Amino acid sequence: MHVPPSLQTDDLSTAINLVGAYYAARFDDFPKRGDSPPFFRGAFFDNCSTDPEDADFFTPADLLSLPMLSIGLGQYRTVPEVLYYRHPQYSELLKGIGPDRDLADEPGPLPAHWPARRLEKALCEIRGVSKVTATKLIARKRPRLFPIFDRVVKSRLAPDTVFLDTVHAELSTNETLRTRINEVRNGAELPNSISALRILDVVSWMEGQHPEWRTYTAPTADRNFMTQ
Repeated sequence: MHVPPSLQTDDLSTAINLVGAYYAARFDDFPKRGDSPPFFRGAFFDNCSTDPEDADFFTPADLLSLPMLSIGLGQYRTVPEVLYYRHPQYSELLKGIGPDRDLADEPGPLPAHWPARRLEKALCEIRGVSKVTATKLIARKRPRLFPIFDRVVKSRLAPDTVFLDTVHAELSTNETLRTRINEVRNGAELPNSISALRILDVVSWMEGQHPEWRTYTAPTADRNFMTQ
């Protein structure tokens, strides 16, 4: 895996600044906010108040989170397929995955029949649901376990290899990287509900798309992270 440059050093200020800029909208007094930093709606994707009772089935909130990451709802059948017609199938697969846990602790290599892979494949059977959409839905339910597949992030972390397997192999063997990711989350004053996978995703995406915010310093006073 190509470790993001800002996570290759013990000086994590650049990574903290990029993550702080990405999530700044969730700290703002929204009616009074200005244009610095720009509004990253992806900051609102993360489910920071997960209801354990919803862990094993997709909800309308999961589908409505997709536009936060610039993903539409696909064809006209997507919503009824996910919430109704295929609901029992997807619920059984989510139960088969088991509770959320850190991908780094998952025994490897990940088998082809790993339940999360099977759920991704099953979601992609719906016309209009791509790998990008499927992984974002799974990440809503298992944010610590399943990484979001994004074309920008893929091109930066694992351009020539299988994305999931590459990220898993790196995190499971690179303790220094895991420690730095946790330090970035703490440095940006984010709650533990923002997973290590999501921090890695945001750092990679911001480096690729918005490196101009590498010197941004988020305010630190009276910051209460919004919940959904």
